[in-house]
Amino acid sequence: MTGWRDLAGELDRWAAGGRVASFWWRDDDAGPDHPRLAALLAQRRRLAVPLALAAVPAQLTAATAAAILADEGACVLQHGIGHVDRATTGRRRELAAEASGLAAAMTAAREGLARAFGPRFHAVMVPPWNRIDAAVCRMLAPAGFHGLSTLGPRQAARCGALTLVNVHIDIVDWKGGRRFASEEACLAAACRHLRARRTGHADDGEATGLMTHHLVHDRACLAFIDRFVATTRAHPAARWLGAGDLFPRP
Repeated sequence: MTGWRDLAGELDRWAAGGRVASFWWRDDDAGPDHPRLAALLAQRRRLAVPLALAAVPAQLTAATAAAILADEGACVLQHGIGHVDRATTGRRRELAAEASGLAAAMTAAREGLARAFGPRFHAVMVPPWNRIDAAVCRMLAPAGFHGLSTLGPRQAARCGALTLVNVHIDIVDWKGGRRFASEEACLAAACRHLRARRTGHADDGEATGLMTHHLVHDRACLAFIDRFVATTRAHPAARWLGAGDLFPRP
């Protein structure tokens, strides 16, 4: 089983090689006015690391926007359009090639987030369910996006004009009751990506991403975030980056 000692040991190996492991935090499904958002932002301030909130444009409320803007350590990415299934075949996808009017809808939603958040918004698409068809990927740059973030180790740092930076640690067990996935599963995912980066089996330049979903967090989720961020932040071979570091504007 993978535990906290394994995480510390992996970071020690980074340090022994004179290297620093980068991390980032992406929280999905922001938009609805919900007290768990305030709790998440308070947790971010306590941990003192940057947070990228993937906001669903069609669900964004004025209260949610105000809460995010009040926290200087939080920024916004775009989480689809309305977080609805537009696929007619296969697994559910909003960013499905067969969906009509998709380019115009993505552009209008991006422009709305830019108006709401100004420089705190980064034109980075986070596909709902972390799924996007290849044909839709090719629409992103013409629609004004400069980044894309899904789930799993990236195969390349760029796709044309897009910067690609994914997340790798999903703390929610979606099939097991939408509860905390377990320390062992989360730490195994973290160590697996860190080890792959260190040994050349994954892109060393891709920061290891923590993915959270504040609307379904239980106490175990919150406790893990606290300990994971505090543990890595305290290690000399780790640093936490913000979206501006990962997705430079053109």
